[in-house]
Amino acid sequence: MKNDNILESIDDLFSNFDKVDMTKLDTFLQDILKLFDHVQTKLKSEDEKERAEALELAQELQKKLSGLAEKAFAASGLSKDKIQEVLANPANFKPGDWNTFKKIEQEMKDYQNNLAKN
Repeated sequence: MKNDNILESIDDLFSNFDKVDMTKLDTFLQDILKLFDHVQTKLKSEDEKERAEALELAQELQKKLSGLAEKAFAASGLSKDKIQEVLANPANFKPGDWNTFKKIEQEMKDYQNNLAKN
């Protein structure tokens, strides 16, 4: 999936937040992780234009994902703190889902740390 398509899919996938298909969500998350890898690679490029484009893409992605998080909070009727409490409890997940969630969470933290270094 191309970068622009991934960014557009953020809007499309969550246009009806209450009808999110978990299969599509999993595919979407995998595409996002691939995009993170792409951005990290481009940020390390010796080509200044590639680095600038990667930084712009990272900023756009961050803006869209932040907006998505706000939309999720509003749709759930829960506060950010309550959602974080639910997400921090492995009892709220199937074991495989918990492992996947933690892996994605770690990859996103690694991405943020790497982005901060560049």
